[in-house]
Amino acid sequence: MMFAAFLLSALFADPAAATQPKRETVLEFATCVRRRAPDRVRELLATEPGGEQEQRIMSVIAGAYNACITGRRSLSLQTGMFRGQVAEMALRDEPQMREAAEALPGSPPLKPNVGSLEQQISKLPAERRDGRFIEYFRPVYARCVAGANPRGVAALLPTVPASAEERGAIVAIGETLMQCMPVGVSYRIIASELRPYLMSALYYTAAQARAKG
Repeated sequence: MMFAAFLLSALFADPAAATQPKRETVLEFATCVRRRAPDRVRELLATEPGGEQEQRIMSVIAGAYNACITGRRSLSLQTGMFRGQVAEMALRDEPQMREAAEALPGSPPLKPNVGSLEQQISKLPAERRDGRFIEYFRPVYARCVAGANPRGVAALLPTVPASAEERGAIVAIGETLMQCMPVGVSYRIIASELRPYLMSALYYTAAQARAKG
């Protein structure tokens, strides 16, 4: 119980005011790209989260839609944050996808394989390895949570970011968050950062299920 209390308190360590500008910037960019290139966004959402194909498509998006960066010369944006935002939009706007997500049965938690992640990072050039673990870890961790508790993750959809309702929805999946955390991994869960990855994982899992029939 003490560990659960520590974990859930860490979820809300970020003040809403500090994360709102970044969230609004991501939302603005994602809305613009989705309007201008819906087929490219669907292509992105069909790729495996965190995979090489995802990075390839995201590189195209980042380079082709500078007009979507209003009032800025550039935008530093993590792929997972952007993908999560467009995935959440799609889940809200496409009833069939949301129904598929809510109908997922859930499966035993499949924790991230730390050794496999470290091996992937070791293949990067030496100058690019430092501080990359969480970048590789987060999408795999989110897939574990969404796969084990899809209905709990789907409960985030109607909530407003940084709201009491969002907080309640995340507290409700606290047990799943712990079940998916590998032993020995030090990862400070922050709601504003985790939500987009959960949305991305939920959409991908639902799309895979629909494709299998």
